[in-house]
Amino acid sequence: MKRYKVYVYNTVDKFWDCYEVLAEDPVDARNVTVQRLVDETGHGLDVYEVTDVCEIKD
Repeated sequence: MKRYKVYVYNTVDKFWDCYEVLAEDPVDARNVTVQRLVDETGHGLDVYEVTDVCEIKD
């Protein structure tokens, strides 16, 4: 597994946020982040937009 930073934008309250996730690839990182947004906020892509996915190099 690799570590990724996934940047999201809240389109309702107008703020940026960043999640660090473990995933196999950038698409998986995006999916993990969307699921976390749903679990933590109850909104997911209704309110948030994934803007960028970057692998964290050690």
